[in-house]
Amino acid sequence: MKKKVDGRVKTLVENCVALGERSMFLVIGDQGKNVVVNFYFLLNRLVSRTHEILWCYKKKLDFSTSKKKRFRELKKKIKKGTFDSTVDNNFDSFLKNANIRFCFYNETQKILGKTYSICVLQDFSYITPNILCRCIETVIGGGIIIFLMNKVEELKDIYNLTLTYHKKYTMNGTCNVYNNYMHRFFLSLNTCKNAMFIDDEMNILPLNDNHLYIKKITNVFSHNGKEQERITTGIKDTENKLFSNVRSATLGGFLCHDKNLLQERITFLESICEENEKRREEERLFLSSSKFIPQGETNSKVNLHTDHDNTTNRQPYGFLDRSVLGLLKMCLSIDQLDILLSMCKILRNDEEKKKNIKEILFNLLANRGRGKSATLGLLLSLSIYFNYSNIIVCSGNNDGVQTVYEFLNKGLDILGYKEFKDYEMIYELGKIKEIIIFKNIKYLKQRIRHFNIIEEDILNCELMIIDEAACIPIHILKDKIKGEITILSTTLNGYEGTGKTFTFKLVKQLKKKFITHLSFEDFKKMKYLYFDKAFIDINLNSPIRYSYNDKVETWLNNFLCLNCNETSPLKDSLCSPSKCQLYFVNKNIFKNYNKTSENLLKKIMTLFITSHYKNTPNDLIMILDSQQHHLFIFINGNMDTNNLSPDDLDKIDIYGVLHCAIDGIIHPNRTKRLVKLDDIVRMTANSKEVDTNREKGTNEEVGTNGEEGTNGEVGTKGSARLEVSNHLGNDFEGNLIPYIISDHFQFYFYNYIGIRIVRISIHPSMQNLNYGSEFLRKVFDYYSLYNSRDNQGKEEIRGDFAGGDAENGIHSDGGTCNGRGSVDSRADAVLYRCIGRGAYLDQKLKKIDYLGTCFGLTKGLLIFWQKNKFIPVFLKQQKNDITGEYSILMLKCINDELKDVFINFYYDFVRMFRSLLPFAFKNLESFIVFNILRSNQAIMSRHNGETASGVNGTMGTVGTNGESGSISNRMTVTNRGDQSSFYNSDVLLNDDNIFYFFHPNDLCRLKRYVMEGRNFYEILYLMTTIANLILFKKVPIEMSFLEYTILYAISFQNKTCKEISDEIKINVNQTNAILRKILHRVYNFVQDIMERQVEREVNAELVEKLKKKKKNAHNVELPSGEYVDELERNTHLFKKKQKREKLARMREFILSGTEKRKKVKQKNVKLKTNSGGKLKKGNH
Repeated sequence: MKKKVDGRVKTLVENCVALGERSMFLVIGDQGKNVVVNFYFLLNRLVSRTHEILWCYKKKLDFSTSKKKRFRELKKKIKKGTFDSTVDNNFDSFLKNANIRFCFYNETQKILGKTYSICVLQDFSYITPNILCRCIETVIGGGIIIFLMNKVEELKDIYNLTLTYHKKYTMNGTCNVYNNYMHRFFLSLNTCKNAMFIDDEMNILPLNDNHLYIKKITNVFSHNGKEQERITTGIKDTENKLFSNVRSATLGGFLCHDKNLLQERITFLESICEENEKRREEERLFLSSSKFIPQGETNSKVNLHTDHDNTTNRQPYGFLDRSVLGLLKMCLSIDQLDILLSMCKILRNDEEKKKNIKEILFNLLANRGRGKSATLGLLLSLSIYFNYSNIIVCSGNNDGVQTVYEFLNKGLDILGYKEFKDYEMIYELGKIKEIIIFKNIKYLKQRIRHFNIIEEDILNCELMIIDEAACIPIHILKDKIKGEITILSTTLNGYEGTGKTFTFKLVKQLKKKFITHLSFEDFKKMKYLYFDKAFIDINLNSPIRYSYNDKVETWLNNFLCLNCNETSPLKDSLCSPSKCQLYFVNKNIFKNYNKTSENLLKKIMTLFITSHYKNTPNDLIMILDSQQHHLFIFINGNMDTNNLSPDDLDKIDIYGVLHCAIDGIIHPNRTKRLVKLDDIVRMTANSKEVDTNREKGTNEEVGTNGEEGTNGEVGTKGSARLEVSNHLGNDFEGNLIPYIISDHFQFYFYNYIGIRIVRISIHPSMQNLNYGSEFLRKVFDYYSLYNSRDNQGKEEIRGDFAGGDAENGIHSDGGTCNGRGSVDSRADAVLYRCIGRGAYLDQKLKKIDYLGTCFGLTKGLLIFWQKNKFIPVFLKQQKNDITGEYSILMLKCINDELKDVFINFYYDFVRMFRSLLPFAFKNLESFIVFNILRSNQAIMSRHNGETASGVNGTMGTVGTNGESGSISNRMTVTNRGDQSSFYNSDVLLNDDNIFYFFHPNDLCRLKRYVMEGRNFYEILYLMTTIANLILFKKVPIEMSFLEYTILYAISFQNKTCKEISDEIKINVNQTNAILRKILHRVYNFVQDIMERQVEREVNAELVEKLKKKKKNAHNVELPSGEYVDELERNTHLFKKKQKREKLARMREFILSGTEKRKKVKQKNVKLKTNSGGKLKKGNH
């Protein structure tokens, strides 16, 4: 049956059509599909044109698109008596006649660049911010956006709706999420005047106040001068002669706030075009009359003509003619016109200038609905007109590039090119692959080719256009820019914020190649081409798809913080890093959607967007709703926050923002697990084995000592529980660090609670001033409070806050405390203190074991995290699809019991990373390799006698969350005499093990290279062994970072001296000299070992000879008895003879003079007798 609809619904649609703005309706009810039919017929009556409809849903529709199935459903309704001829017939005719595109939510990437009159979003709980941006921005001005929501019992229950996207934040035991995003969504609709709540019978619901101010727009009605001006420009403008032949940009006609200026520019260009045509006609007449001039005068006239032609070519608009002017009239904004005119100055047909161009790169940035694809299509047609013969078109979204080809066809048609006569399109799988133009005889090979930039190789070309460049991985895009003139086009904010990656990563790298940098304003003022290499920024600011003051666009940018591109300057004087204060942000205040909360949220998101490149609108749900994620801000410490009112929070200068997540299973009993049949079989088998082992060992344990038996029993139970849980570990989504550690090291890590730092951002004006390191230190100290003894012994914890009074305190999480006492804090408090006696502590956490982070590996970030004593433990071998960087995981322990475990992880990582350097990480920057392999202070502080990972190491016996027993994972490998066990020991290279690494011939070749200057390639095979010995400190040689970098790059990454020289930008001879110096020192160390070995061998031989002599001396036989008397007789004779000689000497002294005697007295000569006595010569 027919029912009269509230006139304000129709009035809102009519006003939006007239003003070129979009309207938005939220339909609450189970029969929302019938509302879509009514709006479709209403739009057909208001605007007579073909309307395309986009219908997005999750899995299935509430109706069937098949005619046979719908006919069966109609039969069933007729039998049941529920058939309504008006409603059902209208819906059936709607499906037959309307041009509807049905699209899954996971395929919304394909609709980018398309334009629709109506957008229907079904399955409201599956709509994420990314999907919201993609779908809403495809609607034309005057179009309708319809949200279909299920029926609710009470209207206030709409604020309690949850998203399916919330499930990923409840996997670690924190089963509740905040509903701040949905609160903000519905409250923010009050600021959008074109939004309205209705039911499935099109009755207005009083969920906002917008319906109270809806009145029909007339020429008489206006509130002020600005409103009158807006209305006059907003009324349908189809009678404008200038744009009468052009399809209007909105449903209500062409609307542009600078329409008058655009019309003046077109009129000015028409006058220039007429002058150019008169000049060309005069030149043509002059050349045709030259045959009647004598031969001598002809040359002079021709010279005059060439000079005149050069002057015309030097004019900035000398290329204008009727064809080009007709194409320029298609421009719907002044920005489009400026870009096309400026590009024509470069694309113009001047052979000399074409030869001088080496590389010009254009960076075209624009938001959605600015006519970016149309501009590219018109540029392609102009390039064909100016005789460019080799053109390549690429796109990050191959489905969206069809819009570029549509405007290319329109441009070629205006320029006088006819399909099949002047050009031909070649299709492949239903898509344009190549366009061949054969109108000009001189340029037979004039063609436009489309390449898949990711899969196909790009050839050199004259003009290259890359649409949606931000969707292409940076490492691929950077290597495939091969055009003399290249245009990189991308969306700046829009659907997923991909322009941030493009801006912060690729653009900065590309700008370093060019000396000449031009802004858009400088480019527009340029009259002549005075450069051969340049980087030029181009922007499109004026919207074309809808009105310039569209309220839905404003609401979307404010709600999802898409316009937070520039940070606000700091107001107060800077504070030193040590005096700054750390505050915990209460996320519940953001659901209020008031001025204070929105300003704080925009400041936070601005710092994230300007400092990081991996930002998407979906991050907003993660930041606002997840209890697993924390937010901290770093502010000036000189401010008195005790007496700070909420209104004064807008004046606070935020120095930095940190976003972190809780990793680990907080409440395992409350976590929902997905148990598979194979897991149950494994668990039962493991439990049986544990029971049998326990029965075998129970008697022995109890017989020795009862206490030991009970402890051993608890240990087996803990290990059994660990084995059972290990099969289910991968089902805990959202726990990045435990998943990587458990999967890579076979070490169950889910029971350790850690904090993963997702992102940390410092104000751009304060970077590289130690604020980031101090920020991390204060966060580390804050989470260390959870492990302090004072915290564990308290039964009641106070939570201080900044701003407001302290009355009516409730729990910060809106619920009850789990055995931790009450919390004296308010839900409306904006900031909580993190230091001092009243520090705020999260009630969900009882203990924190570690801090961690995962990021794209770059030189600056690696140095920053290593400076703050984070240890690398994992490096992914595959590059990131967006940035082309390797993802690295770094950890820092808070619980001292995990320190040895992390050190074992690091040594295992070094062993793996060193082996993968010639393969997966061959192209990694050499300086990064050195920083990863160098010894960190935190690692060098390990205790003596520890064993590394993989060698008799106990990987931890740490009890967590107050559990009885301990969790122990043992990674035991038998000791073997291999290189791995040697590297992990504390033994230096010596003569006992040197020949295990070096053959004697190897040492000879090394000596010849060092001493004789032989070829380096003779000892190249020894470089890996030498680098391993230096890496693991088996050869105690101190070297500089440059020497380490060169050694690791050549030995581990297999780079040549030429490659490493080009990378670190030094001469090849210098690289060879450094390498020879390193090997000379290694050879000296080895030579000392060999010399000591030879010395020990010689000494051993001498000792052995002496031992043999002594042994032979002991074995000599004594003479027989017959010779004893003869020996005694000879001895007696020898003693007498010696006595006579002594007496003769004494007489000589006596016969000498007195002087001699005096001297003898002074000398006191001492004579030694044979009997051992001493004779003292004195006075005689």
